[in-house]
Amino acid sequence: MVVTRISRRRGRIPRCTICFDNGESLSVNEETLTRSGIRTGDTLDAVDIRRIQSDDALASAQTSAVNYLSYRPRSSREVRDHLTRKGFAEPIARQVVDRLVELRMIDDASFARMFLRDRLRRGRTGELLLRQELIGRGIARAIADQALRDTITPDEQESAAMALARKKLSHARPPRETKAALQARQRLYAFLLRRGFTNDIAQRTVRSLIPS
Repeated sequence: MVVTRISRRRGRIPRCTICFDNGESLSVNEETLTRSGIRTGDTLDAVDIRRIQSDDALASAQTSAVNYLSYRPRSSREVRDHLTRKGFAEPIARQVVDRLVELRMIDDASFARMFLRDRLRRGRTGELLLRQELIGRGIARAIADQALRDTITPDEQESAAMALARKKLSHARPPRETKAALQARQRLYAFLLRRGFTNDIAQRTVRSLIPS
């Protein structure tokens, strides 16, 4: 097929239409057209068309990923999931993510530390829940554990659990009977576990605030 005309459409993501002598046309990313070097009068066969379409899918996916990252940092899995939701094939999404990791536009370790700092600013949370949230965003367990070590100290977790428990108890009536005290300890212990604190920290906090 012979290229008879190339037209450009302006927009947030510029696209180009390649018209052929048989009446067919092909829409591609402007970056794809530039890289291909196609000019009016060139002859393309089926292999050329498939190569251009593959290159265009990759360029379009990368443009979409970079735009997604412009709002805030994302994990590699968040970017990959975003691309597949947009309709890009899984191999294309993985290739784009790998490329952006090479360019340091995606960095799961940095993302994990930023995520933890943000979560801790917004409220007191235990490391077990924070680890679970990181893994839920596609962060590898080893990276999540290192980020937790870099961001949170055991003393900070102890202090956070104590402050959270005291706030919880400030809204409750002090237990006066042995049975009521036992129930209060059980409720506070379960509350701290739900907030992601370790068993040891939860036990020490409860013993400190509601002695047996």
